[in-house]
Amino acid sequence: MKIEVGAAARQHPDPRLVLPCGFWAVGAVLAVIGVKIAALTVFGRHVHRSRRQAG
Repeated sequence: MKIEVGAAARQHPDPRLVLPCGFWAVGAVLAVIGVKIAALTVFGRHVHRSRRQAG
């Protein structure tokens, strides 16, 4: 069944299969961006704390 579905999808892309792939791709990109923002925020707080302690 999986092979038949794969062959059919190659010949005629099914929107129900294409849309979820695009959704997950966008979700992955947003997740990466969110992680970067969170990392920068935490790093920024750490820098501010160290500056306050040193100053």
